Amino acid sequence: MGLVSFFTDFSTEMVMSVLPLYIIKDLDLSATIHGAIERSAEFVNYIFRIPLGYICDKNLKKKDSCYNWICNIDYK
Repeated sequence: MGLVSFFTDFSTEMVMSVLPLYIIKDLDLSATIHGAIERSAEFVNYIFRIPLGYICDKNLKKKDSCYNWICNIDYK
């Protein structure tokens, strides 16, 4: 699990470091639009964090993971 987390974080950071250049240079959007995209993504993240955390805490056994429940994956 540690390697999966490492490579996920690594690839996310690689994409996030070049995303502003792509949005501003290739798509010819302004820095304001880029900021609006970034802030709206964070806003959606914060909106879903509390309800999904509550649902996962109430509906799952300790051994089940929330990710498996959300993706409807059953490893039994």
